[in-house]
Amino acid sequence: MYFFLMQTEQGDLFKVTLDTDEDLVTEMKVKYFDTVPPANAMCILKTGFLFVASEFGDHHLYQIANLGDDDDEPEFSSRMQLEDGETFFYGVRELKSLVAIDKIESLCPLTSAYIGDLTREDAPQVYALCGRGARSNLKVLRNGLEVSEMAVSELPGNPNAVWTVKRNVDDKHDAFIVVSFVNATLVLTIGETVEEANDSGFLATSPTLGCGLIGDDSLLQIYSEGIRHIRADRRVNEWKTPGKRQIVKCAMNRRQVAIALAGGELVYFELDTTGQLNEFTERKSLPSEVLCMSLSEIPEGELRSRFLTVGVADSTVRVISLDPQDTLSPLRYILTDSYFYHVKLYIVESMSLVLSSYCSLQALPSQPESLLLLETNSDDNKGASTIHLNIGLQNGCLLRTTVDNVTGDMLDTRTRYLGTRPVKLFRVRSQNKDAVMCTSSRSWLLYHYQNRFHLTPLSYISLEFAASFTSEQCSEGIVAIAENTLRIMAVEKLGASFNQMAYNLKYTPRKLIVHPSASSLMIVETDHAAYTESTKTRKRDEMADDIERLANDNEEVELAREIADVLRNNRPDESIYGAPKAAPGRWASVVRLVNAKTGDIHSFFELPQDEAAKCLYIF
Repeated sequence: MYFFLMQTEQGDLFKVTLDTDEDLVTEMKVKYFDTVPPANAMCILKTGFLFVASEFGDHHLYQIANLGDDDDEPEFSSRMQLEDGETFFYGVRELKSLVAIDKIESLCPLTSAYIGDLTREDAPQVYALCGRGARSNLKVLRNGLEVSEMAVSELPGNPNAVWTVKRNVDDKHDAFIVVSFVNATLVLTIGETVEEANDSGFLATSPTLGCGLIGDDSLLQIYSEGIRHIRADRRVNEWKTPGKRQIVKCAMNRRQVAIALAGGELVYFELDTTGQLNEFTERKSLPSEVLCMSLSEIPEGELRSRFLTVGVADSTVRVISLDPQDTLSPLRYILTDSYFYHVKLYIVESMSLVLSSYCSLQALPSQPESLLLLETNSDDNKGASTIHLNIGLQNGCLLRTTVDNVTGDMLDTRTRYLGTRPVKLFRVRSQNKDAVMCTSSRSWLLYHYQNRFHLTPLSYISLEFAASFTSEQCSEGIVAIAENTLRIMAVEKLGASFNQMAYNLKYTPRKLIVHPSASSLMIVETDHAAYTESTKTRKRDEMADDIERLANDNEEVELAREIADVLRNNRPDESIYGAPKAAPGRWASVVRLVNAKTGDIHSFFELPQDEAAKCLYIF
């Protein structure tokens, strides 16, 4: 026995089975299988999948759930005898033998397009008319990654920062979401639901500057008056700032903590083998206030991160070596203004910094707003890792420079304008690797994918602060704040330049223009060999009346009434099953006015049967 899948021009699939006697076909059996978009080609894979390369529109991948052996589905045979004028009938239905798995988006055929910022998003959108017949679409393309929003919760006030924290270094999922406000800190536990935590050990009466897991199972909270070290057994060690000075900025990883006091003084801490956080006695006073700081994660097999980066109000970014093996470690920096100094700083005896003579400089246009050191490995993890310093500037630009693993030299600086607001940088996870979330007037994601870096905006509202998020329901997500809301989301379709929204149309679109005053789209659609909706309704009623009129006895009358009700009331989705074909020379056409932002239809006008609109113009 052999079988094939064959498709009609409407997209209906039939399973054709051949019964043979040696090399002779003795019978051909045909059974309705499923309905998919009309294809140029189809391919059945050995793994049980069906790929449909569509003639028009998106291409689809289906999993074959069964071979269409359902006895309830009528089967037609070449041995069945038909009287003159008789034919076989079948009914379309939802997918039963196939399961939709994925699709490749396509704009083919593209009949008309417009590019403009109709929704006032500070970036233009592409409005494209695509497809043919009832499977046509208006597609709105935006340059950016698609974001899947999982939860949005309003908070009692406007938060200014958010972090996620694990209980133990070996935990797969985060345990807490820490939200900082102007005068308080809110700690939420992550489980089946997100609820307020009462036993986290965090100081709730003060805003938090930074927090995270330190060591294997301890928590650290940095606030303006000190550092709170919360051990696994709930013991709390406090370090208070001297002379009631304030902590203004901080940076930390699992073994190191660096803070900046008001006035530009740096204080450095390290975790010892007993889990105690120790302060280094030597401190360094910088010439101006510290604006931002960053410590890279500790490389595998090492005890500490080698570099600390500090952004200072004198428009410099400084790279400090933290390796105790180096007796003289140069502190190099980027000048971020038009002034030039010839200075070189050294670290002596771990954190005793002194000034010496010369350092190379680079002039940049603005003060730093945020810093993030990121170590990147190759996709196969065989090559040497590379350290990149990402610098967000107050003028809306992002700088990305490579830091030499040994000397700390900064090389190959690249600049990208992100928006009108100062750029803030946050470490998140993407494809099980570190990535950078950049927030300005738009939010951007800098990530490593398929052996290259991508910097792509998010098709989402502007965010103010972000952190990575992991739970049982979301293995790789982002928690962020926007105004007074806490949002949990995931970024999808990495590597894509555009994401799109599709709105179904009725006939093949011919022309699109923009209404100048309403920021709406006017679209004209026309199909040949097609019926208008009123004509289809009239023909269904006529067919139903004919069926009821031809019934003779009571049994036939009851059956005819059921069939007539189906004809009158059952309207298959034409965007899936296609529209009924009319005789050549019949035309159907509509004109619609669509809201460019929401896709809502403001006005819909159907032309009389056999009238065809090909173009339109506003004057």
